[in-house]
Amino acid sequence: METSGRQIKILIVDDEKGSRDVLVNLLRTDQRVIRTAADGLQAQAMLEADPCDLILSDLNMPHMGGMDLLRFVRKQLPAALVVIITGYATLESTLHAIEAGAYDYITKPFKLAEMEILVRNACDKILLTRERQSLSRAIDRKQEEIEALQERVARLQNHLQQVEEREETLFLGNLNLRPPLAKEALPARYAQEESPAKKRELLMSLLREMRRRGELSEAELDRFLLRFENNPSSTTG
Repeated sequence: METSGRQIKILIVDDEKGSRDVLVNLLRTDQRVIRTAADGLQAQAMLEADPCDLILSDLNMPHMGGMDLLRFVRKQLPAALVVIITGYATLESTLHAIEAGAYDYITKPFKLAEMEILVRNACDKILLTRERQSLSRAIDRKQEEIEALQERVARLQNHLQQVEEREETLFLGNLNLRPPLAKEALPARYAQEESPAKKRELLMSLLREMRRRGELSEAELDRFLLRFENNPSSTTG
């Protein structure tokens, strides 16, 4: 059942035209679309063609009574609210209607103010439920967007790490590939040292020498020194 904005669709079901007319005149507002049916069968056909938010149904009617209509609504339109109206109320019939899923139960003759309050409360509940569902859907959408962004950040972080690893490998493998940072290859001197500690010491010494010659900027030197100090294993070959 889809209803836009704050508009509420109401169906009044009663075999007495006078009763239907009284309720229509009482309950009509700019935000309420009100239709009427003369019995449960007609109401059922109308609801199948165009669902409503609120159904006000007489209990005793020809062809199909209010209880049968209530059971149909509960099965086919679980979000709709049903108010049962009767002139022959008993405690047993009231409990039966409530147990079957009626929103409320009102007896004839009822005060017009009483009916207006009942319908106003039902409409408030419908609107609040609709807003809650809308917010829940919005939260779900935002959560999906957040999860998608988190996955994207994780992929980008992984790609960045791979790029940095390739960059470091390239730098350590052949400094000549990064002109004008260096004019001599590192591997020949670097590979001669077998001890990881000596390799690390030699590498850091060469980096400082390159900085002194102007082949590395201060920022580049600091970046590489910090990386090797924090992760000595990256220089163990």
